[in-house]
Amino acid sequence: MTIKEMNALLSETINELHDANNEKGKAGAVIARASAEATIAKQYFKGMEIILRADRMSGRTDRIDKAIG
Repeated sequence: MTIKEMNALLSETINELHDANNEKGKAGAVIARASAEATIAKQYFKGMEIILRADRMSGRTDRIDKAIG
């Protein structure tokens, strides 16, 4: 998954959270899923940050291009 794909997924979830505020029964499930996605995304971005910093320092760009999308 690229950073752009992860960003799109998180944006969809944020929109669902806003929509779920209008539907009482749906909000709990959407909030639970959003929390899980946020935890995974946080770990993903921390890992990508380490890889991108190392690659930038070494001059390697192939993984940077793949990660960003």
